[in-house]
Amino acid sequence: MKEYRTIILLGLTSLLLVFGIAYTRSRLVANIDTSQNAVLAKWNITLNNTLITQTMSDTIALGNITWTNSHANPEKVAPGSSGIVDLVINPQDTQVSFRYDITFTDHNVDPNVLLTITNMSANGNNLIHTAANTYTGIFPLSEIENHQTKVITIYISWLNDENNNETDTQVGTGELTGDLIGITFVAKQYRGEPIASIDG
Repeated sequence: MKEYRTIILLGLTSLLLVFGIAYTRSRLVANIDTSQNAVLAKWNITLNNTLITQTMSDTIALGNITWTNSHANPEKVAPGSSGIVDLVINPQDTQVSFRYDITFTDHNVDPNVLLTITNMSANGNNLIHTAANTYTGIFPLSEIENHQTKVITIYISWLNDENNNETDTQVGTGELTGDLIGITFVAKQYRGEPIASIDG
């Protein structure tokens, strides 16, 4: 008889426990608001008025650069000259913060390329030098919501290297032409992760 009582008592306790858990779960599920559906955030970025989805590649040639030099005629360029190229990032109605990486192939990466990139800035503030040939910046949501744009300034130099005299002469006489620096712009969502500089 004691065994039956124990079995019945255990059975009733188990049943009450199962019903208690089921009731609690049903109350929790009933309180979840399923009326709101998640909507994807907009991604609508232009670089120099060209819509990009994530990546854009382009080249910088002598004619794209605003040159500043004291040893050549205005609007002329020669070894030893420095100049800048501006890129305008417009996030338009993008609804997330994003980081952008600008990777390039210059003389430091490929000795056959004539020009060297010495720095990059966004609206006057230096970008983060994240790799030997990459600079990185962040476009926070607060600036996007305030309808701000960023002007990326790329600082370029044509080094006056005596080892390059033959090539410099061929460029000066028009024998060699073409694209001088390749750049790739990549934008991706920024979630607050740290971005480290190689400069320390």
